[in-house]
Amino acid sequence: MSTEPAAAQTDAYLESDWSLSGVLAEILESRVPTVRVAGLPLFDSLLVHLPALREAHPFYKKESMSVKEAAVFLAIGETTVSRLVFEGILPSQHTRSVARFSKMRRSILRDDLVDFAGRYITLSEVWRDSTLPLIKVRKWLNERRLKPVEFSSTVRCTMYLRREVEPHLQHQPKT
Repeated sequence: MSTEPAAAQTDAYLESDWSLSGVLAEILESRVPTVRVAGLPLFDSLLVHLPALREAHPFYKKESMSVKEAAVFLAIGETTVSRLVFEGILPSQHTRSVARFSKMRRSILRDDLVDFAGRYITLSEVWRDSTLPLIKVRKWLNERRLKPVEFSSTVRCTMYLRREVEPHLQHQPKT
């Protein structure tokens, strides 16, 4: 192990984006360098190489957003974003903000959000981009045989495939 900082497992998770169980998993899978200090109790004697642990995190040096930020970015509710995460439709990880000892938060990569926004369009976005009154948007979509994406019933947000809807929006007659 190099001369870069090492820390006990319990400190390592406070100094990185990993949860304690994540730190232990990285150690058990031998994905991060460790060293054992003689004379200490077994659990305390194992030191983890902090830079390697940080770099091993899937979100290392990648821009991510909280659920709240993702909701604003996608123009949908926080509950809907949480449901999309819970259902595995939006991949996420627990991360820690820069402050040591800060609470873990659910984070979503910005790139994943950009991909999601490029793939799906919400019913409300269709309405905002159209010249139709809100009450007529569903009927207009149905007339064009555009079907909503079938996510789990827990998601409760009507979305369509953007690539199917946008051509119709571009050719919509002005009323």
